Amino acid sequence: MTTEPYNYEPIGQQPKLLALYSGWLGQKICFLMHSAVTWDRSDLWSAAAAEVDRLFLLLHCAEKANVLKLSDETGAALGELIGYFTAGGWWTSKDGTRERAACPRDRRKRGEFPDGEPVPDDAPFQPRLLLELNPDYPVAPTVINQLDGVLMQTAAAMDNLDLCRLGVLLSGFCYRSTPQLDMSFINSVLNNLAARGVTNLQAENEFRRAIGFLEVSEDRHPQSRTDLALVPEGTTAAHNSQGSFPLYRSDLIDHQSLVLGCVFNHFDVMVPPAEWDASQYPELVGLKKKLQATSVTVTKSSDKTSLAEESRLWTEEAIAYLGLDRCGLASPSLALQRLITKRVLKPIKIGRRNAFTKAELDRVLEKGDQVRRRGRPRKQKD
Repeated sequence: MTTEPYNYEPIGQQPKLLALYSGWLGQKICFLMHSAVTWDRSDLWSAAAAEVDRLFLLLHCAEKANVLKLSDETGAALGELIGYFTAGGWWTSKDGTRERAACPRDRRKRGEFPDGEPVPDDAPFQPRLLLELNPDYPVAPTVINQLDGVLMQTAAAMDNLDLCRLGVLLSGFCYRSTPQLDMSFINSVLNNLAARGVTNLQAENEFRRAIGFLEVSEDRHPQSRTDLALVPEGTTAAHNSQGSFPLYRSDLIDHQSLVLGCVFNHFDVMVPPAEWDASQYPELVGLKKKLQATSVTVTKSSDKTSLAEESRLWTEEAIAYLGLDRCGLASPSLALQRLITKRVLKPIKIGRRNAFTKAELDRVLEKGDQVRRRGRPRKQKD
């Protein structure tokens, strides 16, 4: 009897769920890669490769549903990411071999948690996929940066970068190296998801009961007090004197289907399996080869493009690059806004933030705030 493979098309048809689950997979891949390199575990690297395949299939389904349109550059970046996990990819490269050998030495030199286990309030989960411009990753930076870039570009293309980041945080309940997570962190993620209208109250309370958390009502107010007598029998969490639950990774990873159910039940979509067997989707081989062949062509073409045209800077970085913070202005951000209003600068929206190309900022530095307008050029006065 064969098991019917999971159908990823319903996820690809829901932009919000697609962004959330992409973030979930991104964090899981980041964690598996980090663990594989840190502990020199090829089995974990293979598990990360399988999740990259799942991410690719998910994005392919979204393109088929016309929910997502990958640019040539993003497709090339995705093809390069897949290439890192093929035979003879990053794991067996000189960089990969050298880094795996260096990790045990670095770990001994730093001493991990020399004062004992980290306090949950002071130790947010790590490793964490950042989804931001020019992120800094201490382990496997080449590959994780590539993953970060692919996810950020696809989420920005759907205008759902914030939901993708929340998917990363939700995945961090299960996929992290930090031994414990604080109750307030978990509540904050669930509350933020609820505020965006992407959770199912019944499913969330089922998860809360499983780990001994307070149940919530529609207005997000707890329905009961945190008390030992009210914690259901058989829950994995234990109450302590500070009134918080020390939730270990082993506690939460056993409940990952309930964690995902908090959002998947809202969209009436079945929760995907925790582990994925890519062999159930033989068409993936051909799709990946086609993508990687296209990626090589696009990469060769993009190599001829100036790096200045490709680089993007956030608002604060643009202010510093233009030197507006060194001109004695009362409000450098207002000066930048005036350039936007005059259409000298045309920012690119990534999530809710403005980004500017380096090439455009260079033109402002060269030509000032004069902008060429439509129509015939004005005659110069004598």
